[in-house]
Amino acid sequence: MDPDPGQVAKKREAAISTLMARKFPMLARIGALRPDGQWGPGVHQRGVSPEQRTEVDRYRDRLEAMPLDELFEWAEREREAERREEAVRLEAIERSASYNQPDAEADVGLWSRKAFWEPEEAVALLLGKDPRVVSGAAVRRFGSSPFTVRYAELQDLIRRAGQSGQIVDTSPGAYLDWARRINLDIPSNLEAAVTANGGTIADWRKRVAELEAALSAVAEERDALHGRVQSLEARSPTEKSVSTRERASLLKLVIGIAAVGYGYDPSASRSEKIKEIAEDLASLGVPLDEDTVRKWLREAAEHLPSETGDGPEG
Repeated sequence: MDPDPGQVAKKREAAISTLMARKFPMLARIGALRPDGQWGPGVHQRGVSPEQRTEVDRYRDRLEAMPLDELFEWAEREREAERREEAVRLEAIERSASYNQPDAEADVGLWSRKAFWEPEEAVALLLGKDPRVVSGAAVRRFGSSPFTVRYAELQDLIRRAGQSGQIVDTSPGAYLDWARRINLDIPSNLEAAVTANGGTIADWRKRVAELEAALSAVAEERDALHGRVQSLEARSPTEKSVSTRERASLLKLVIGIAAVGYGYDPSASRSEKIKEIAEDLASLGVPLDEDTVRKWLREAAEHLPSETGDGPEG
């Protein structure tokens, strides 16, 4: 597809304008040349000599006669050179700026000991700068640079964090904790100094909260154990009573089986039935010696009516 003639013409004029401004920067700055590279109105009143005008016209004629590809390539090289020159210029300004001088470096030992930081002080310190040298007003004088952009962005973050309640405590440690939470870079010497002066507030608060939680858990466990002890103490008489009744019932069962099943006579001085009972238990795999059988039968006999239970065998 053939290029649009109108677009080609615009690109050609832009290339010529670039090269004219690069060749005659002073004339471009005073407005003697229009953006299209032509002479501006009132050019003679601007002190442009006839010789300068002749030189400019000849240069433009040369550019207009060039092949388009060569013209566009030359203009692009000049634009790239202009970008490099501008970068060098801005770097020189940045190096000479007050915020990049040695006295602008933060005295972290001093500032880490302060009880609190003002928001603007925190901005400078988190950038490694001394708030007494680097302030919002001082930074604004330098226009747009990598540092001034960072300063403005951090200043906006801190302002919004304060308004939203993310930053309430304005101690040095609190600002550092907030910066960590949002993954901001913190100058290592500032962090070390704040930590050396007692650690960060949030760290201490976290430890206190953990201790309070642990104490609360211990108190809850203590109360639970106390409640269990009270419950057991309250239930003990009832449980003891239930155990006594069950024991009595079991002994009644034993004497009943011995008397009815084996013909055991609790009033007899001696009884062969004790040996028989012991042997039957042994055959079932539940061995009890005769003395044990006799002991329990004697105790069980106490639960018989008095006329049957008098005088158990010995």
